[in-house]
Amino acid sequence: MLIIRRSSPKVAGALAVALILFVGLASAVQAKQFAMSGKWVQRRGVVYIPVGPQSGGIPAISGAVATSVTGPPPQALMVPKHQFYVRTSVKSPIPQPSVVQLSSHFTENGPLTTGVFQAGHWVATRPFPNFAWCPGAAANPACTTPKSTGQTAPPGQGTNHGRIRYKAGTAQYGGTMQMLSGGGGVISLLLGATGPTVMHNPFGGATGAAPTEAPGGPYANSTLDDVLPGGPITTGCQFSPYGLITVPGTPTGGYGTTATWNQWGFPWTTGTIYISVSYAGGYTPTIVTVAGSDARTPGGAGNITLVAGGIANGLHSGLTYMSFDYVTMTLTSSPTPLPSTSPAGIAAGAVLVVLAVGYALRRRL
Repeated sequence: MLIIRRSSPKVAGALAVALILFVGLASAVQAKQFAMSGKWVQRRGVVYIPVGPQSGGIPAISGAVATSVTGPPPQALMVPKHQFYVRTSVKSPIPQPSVVQLSSHFTENGPLTTGVFQAGHWVATRPFPNFAWCPGAAANPACTTPKSTGQTAPPGQGTNHGRIRYKAGTAQYGGTMQMLSGGGGVISLLLGATGPTVMHNPFGGATGAAPTEAPGGPYANSTLDDVLPGGPITTGCQFSPYGLITVPGTPTGGYGTTATWNQWGFPWTTGTIYISVSYAGGYTPTIVTVAGSDARTPGGAGNITLVAGGIANGLHSGLTYMSFDYVTMTLTSSPTPLPSTSPAGIAAGAVLVVLAVGYALRRRL
């Protein structure tokens, strides 16, 4: 039996106002496609990925586009998949006490799936607009005392080192998109000054390394990155004046052990991220602040910078390093209305208009 309940005048009135506002706002909001230029920068510890000539970032491909709505800022934005791409093969010295050199061949391709950004995004991507998180802390998302000194120190609120804090920006704008990383290489670690003795540990490639980077994904998403077990150990390593290995030395017959890293990542924001790692073993302790911004015009064009953070812990080594991504996008040229008859145009336009109108309704009602 169908039961119909009569709404109260107050509820009916609110629904009527909402409907009028939705129709009015939807008619004023349009989804349009812009030419997009920019770069996607990744930092892992003290190293920018990929290293070498492209260490300044992964560039937007030729002909890259992004879809934005017009209207009052901050406008909802969609970045189609595979708009950033680079392939590199380089060797680079690493300025760390226990790390000698990184030899790598990387392919970076992102985003893996369409990136979607909007005001008030925290509702869908994290528990609070502002939070502080430590690995393993029961106090999350309000961690105040991470594990912060030697590996045998009391754990505090965190079971591993490191703390990341998010402070939302204007309108709590942000969203999710992640980089797909491929390739691999060899990281050379200094085991002893005598010789010197160096372990050459391979990573990536056939090791089953996680292809999707954690920063930029949902709140506290986690990936595992496995390093090949048994990297060879050599003695008598020789270096160039620039710190590159010229002679790997004589094998000692020894091999390193498997190293597994657990990476945690968090969504993008135009706000500010604070990351601190006060104990990092062979890595330099770091305190980093990165901030986003949104300077687009009501027409949807202009510059926008988003930032995303993360922390990685070595499950065997106990080492910790911070990580963050930032992406800068410039939307230019005359915006092109999305074809209303194409499935892609209908889908993209509908998503962005609903996001924009939904945010406006939350503010007005």
